[in-house]
Amino acid sequence: MRNIRLATVFFGTIALALVPTLGFGQEESDLATRWKVNDADPKAGIPSVDERNKDPIEFSYFLQDLIARGERSFKEQNWEAAVKYYEAMGFAVPDAGVAFSRLCVIYAKLGRYDVAAANCGRAVSLPLAKVIDHIRFIENTLKADKLEPLDVRNVEASLTHLRDHIAKNPQPLPEPSKSAVTAEPAPEPRNERKRSKEELIEAIKAMQQRKVNEMLGELEKKNEVAAGPVMHVETEVEFLNCRFALRLKDAPRLSACIDRLRALRVHEARILAFSWAHAVMVKDGERAEALLQKAPSLSIPQSAIESMRAQQALALPSSWLKRVAPIALAVVALLGIGVFLWLRRRRSEIEAEATA
Repeated sequence: MRNIRLATVFFGTIALALVPTLGFGQEESDLATRWKVNDADPKAGIPSVDERNKDPIEFSYFLQDLIARGERSFKEQNWEAAVKYYEAMGFAVPDAGVAFSRLCVIYAKLGRYDVAAANCGRAVSLPLAKVIDHIRFIENTLKADKLEPLDVRNVEASLTHLRDHIAKNPQPLPEPSKSAVTAEPAPEPRNERKRSKEELIEAIKAMQQRKVNEMLGELEKKNEVAAGPVMHVETEVEFLNCRFALRLKDAPRLSACIDRLRALRVHEARILAFSWAHAVMVKDGERAEALLQKAPSLSIPQSAIESMRAQQALALPSSWLKRVAPIALAVVALLGIGVFLWLRRRRSEIEAEATA
């Protein structure tokens, strides 16, 4: 009877694994009965490693409840609540990069770009990190007021990783797979009855671990879909590289990435700001001014043009001096001639008075 009961539990577990885990965030009752999610402090209700190993089925249910709350909060844009649930998920499953990827997005929504970058940094440090995680990491790091040496090294590392990805996959990012997860077929009952109790327990644990992995895999797919379509990866990398060059004030690097963007046939309107910044950086006032004159024909917003012109006046005062220098010299010359004539006349008047 005991073996039959264990076999029933085992097949029940398999049946659960066959149910698609796509309903995150839906309004439904909790699955776990032993451990409840503490909504005030989700971390507080996480079972210990020993507890979850003793009851892997309940831990799987608990994790589903936690993910459901996190996804519901994310969908409702309740960022403060979403942070709590995903912090707890990262604590419960520290090897799951999707929790830190989600936290990266959430903290960016809250305007805490340093914390967002730290979480994306954690995501890219884990196995199977996604391209979008590296992109988000660089974007949020570049929003910092100051780049520390470690930040520079980490951005360089992510850019290198992305270039390696481009070399191996010279294609746009693929659409998330729509194929359903295929569950392993259930073994024949007669084989299971021959297993010992310990073997059955280990089999149940393995099945539950696969179920958890499938849940996290589905969440990762949803995470990529929520990020929206990503442009051609190489183009994205070069835009990030140009922004990085601007932060570093690295003119050669900026020039090189502009050339690569042109080689990728990016419209000139999207490159103009980088080209103008490079001209200002190398003190080429004439080219900078020519680019500003060209900006309206490329539909650059007038507010952006005015901002660029103000920055140019501060960075290149010589360009302003070049325009006013001829007038200034003429005025000085006229003043000098006037003073000379006045002094000459005055001298003549003094000499005339002395001889009178």
